[in-house]
Parts: sequence; C-alpha cells; structure tokens
Amino acid sequence: MAQVFRFYEFADGEDILLNFSHEDEDIEQVSGDIWTYKERPSGPISMTFDLSINSAIFESISPETEIDPESSVDYYLKYVCKTSRQTSFIKFEEDNSKQSLTGRLFFKCVIKLNPELYFGAIDFNALIVRNKDFRSYKGFLTSKYSILGESKTKKLYVDPFQKFEGTDMDVQFGKVKKYKALYQLKHSNPPKLILNEDAPDHIKDMFNYSISDGKIKSLIRDALFRPIVVDVWEQFARKAIEQMTPVENSFDEVPNPSELEFPYNRVAEMLAVVCYGGSQETASEALMSDVGNQKKRLDLINEKLPMIVQEKENLMSVYDKIAKNYTWT
Repeated sequence: MAQVFRFYEFADGEDILLNFSHEDEDIEQVSGDIWTYKERPSGPISMTFDLSINSAIFESISPETEIDPESSVDYYLKYVCKTSRQTSFIKFEEDNSKQSLTGRLFFKCVIKLNPELYFGAIDFNALIVRNKDFRSYKGFLTSKYSILGESKTKKLYVDPFQKFEGTDMDVQFGKVKKYKALYQLKHSNPPKLILNEDAPDHIKDMFNYSISDGKIKSLIRDALFRPIVVDVWEQFARKAIEQMTPVENSFDEVPNPSELEFPYNRVAEMLAVVCYGGSQETASEALMSDVGNQKKRLDLINEKLPMIVQEKENLMSVYDKIAKNYTWT
C-alpha cells in the first residue's frame, strides 16, 4: 500500500476484522484475502459479512472527554469495483447471537449483487464512521462522517481469476463485437488481443507472414501490425489511469501504480517513467499527482498519452525500415 501520513488517531486494522461467508460452490479461495468465482455467475450474488471490533480501540480513536464513544460511530461495508466504476455502502447491524468475554463487538450484514453490473474484482472494506459531531479536539477526528478506521481489503473476482505472470499477451483469431472491426482488446484475466476471424483471408495471411516468406512481407506485417500494438498500449494505459482515478465522491486516495492488478500495475509504472522520467518512485508520485487533478488527468489522457505510446513502440523506426527497403515508384 502507498504510505499514508496521518496526523490524527486512527484505528489499527488488526482490531477491525472482516470476514464473509457464502453458500456458492462456484467460489474458491485464491489466498488469504482473495476469492474468485470458478465461472462468471449468471444469477444474483448473495454474501454475508461478519465484523468483529476490538472495543479497546475507542480508548485511542476518541477524545478522553467523550462519554460514550461507542454510540458515536456506525459501521459500514464499503464495496468498490474499479473496472465497473461503482462504489456502494451498506450499514452493519449488531449481531446479538454472538457475545465475547474479551470486549469484542460483533456485527453483520447481507448483500445481494447483480453480477451484470460488475466486472473484474470487487474490493470489500469495513469502515468505522462517526455518526455525530464532537467538539474539536487536537489529534482526533471529531466531525460527523469522519472515518476512524478500516479493515483489510477482501477481494472477490466476479470474472474468474487466472494467475498471469508472463510478459506476452495472447493474440488469436476469434469473434469481435463489431464484425467490420479488425481487432478487439479484451480486458480479461489474462487480457487477450482478438483479431477478427471474419476478416478477408489475405489480411489474415498477412498477419501470419514470417521471415521465411521474405524480408519485404515480414516488414509489411510489422509495419501494419505496429499501429495495433500502439493502440493496445494506449487502451491498457487508459484502463490503468481509470483504475487509479478515485470514484467520484468516494474520498479515496489515488493509489500507487504498484497497487493495481497485473498487468495494469506494470503498464502504469511504465507510463510514469516514460512520461515523467527519473526514478520509478518519483515518476509514480508524479503520475499519482496528475491523476488526482482532473485538468492534468485529461491532458495526460488526451494530449500526452497518444504521443507516449508511439514513442514506446518506436513507430517511426518501423515505418522507416519499410520505407527504406521498398521501392515506391
């Protein structure tokens, strides 16, 4: 996670434990905090979330003069799908079926989601939120709606998770959404570049040219395919910037490129260095700053990005090779 500097008391995530249960056999655990569907669900998603709070945290996150700090907060489940640009909240209710001798508080909530509205992964966090104002007190958040703590993130992949560690993207012939389009980039996991299988045979033959077919044919193939590569990089970069952009009115911070899912983390890191130069750390900080500013973000997307991807893929040099090796008269 990106380093966050706070000048006020904030609950330790270890004191806010979030867990969820389900009855869906198509969900399996990938790691400690990550789950995935084996196949994309066709019907409603239903999950029960349990929240356990260490009541001792109120000694640190509330002013000592506040008489009943526990009644001054509510607990919410926040769920965010960055790829679908959706953020929602639901309030936890006290779970009276559980009791603790160690001073823990228990809550639960049930959510039902329409999978048609979500793509990729959904992040879940439990939040402690002030429900009333308290007079200003140095070192403490006392305004209504202040977030006093949050749990670790639980992640659920609606689109089945596939481990993707490689650097090469799968390119294949297949169906695309628009039958007259030449190709389509699918932001799946892993992503795929689909060349239109309904394209004329001579176009498909051109994509399959190799050096054994002759130098000129291989140069033609490279020259005609390279703009596709440039466009794909731009699509990847736009998606990475989109994932870094906080959802409107969510109060989220701009994440560090390294926090994005693979391969968008690598794309964003590449974009940062090519665009801003310097070390990866300083370049990523510059990218985060621009993404967090609407005017600068739009300038980055609409003005800088189309030029950056052309430079990255050496589009000029590819055209230069075929121009020098082919007689145009």
